[in-house]
Amino acid sequence: MMRLKFSRGFTLVELMVTIAVMAIIASIAAPSFSAIMNSYQLNQSAKQMMLALKEGRSRAATINAAVVVCPNKNTSGQEVTKNTCLSGADLGSEINTYINENRVILANITKDVNISATNKSFVIFTAKGTIKDETSRTYTLCLEKEAREINVSILGAVYMEKGTCA
Repeated sequence: MMRLKFSRGFTLVELMVTIAVMAIIASIAAPSFSAIMNSYQLNQSAKQMMLALKEGRSRAATINAAVVVCPNKNTSGQEVTKNTCLSGADLGSEINTYINENRVILANITKDVNISATNKSFVIFTAKGTIKDETSRTYTLCLEKEAREINVSILGAVYMEKGTCA
């Protein structure tokens, strides 16, 4: 008669060695995972800013009226609302008109990403799709040491470059 041998499972030593190996692998992978998450957040914020700028230019040309685009936070990280965006744009009594006619676009920048801008933090696109005050803009989005620069030309063209933070 043939005898069947049953496995009794793993020993405690085998389990401890397996857990130790997994802990070593996890400790090696954790920093690179963090860098991937930071890069993802930075890229998403840059895409949101670019989309808002392109939408603003397109909307201005479509409705034949000026449109204002701002990031949803300022350089010190404070929240920017449509009202604060427009008050910075010096539009005077037209603020309610811009809001009621949906002529204000806020770009969603994630909370961990820092933003800075050359000249002014807002862009006013004219009905022709150009920048109102004829001054190009550069937005720099930083997270850790990685940066994305979003440039808006006088004619309203939007493009992005990779860089590093200071």
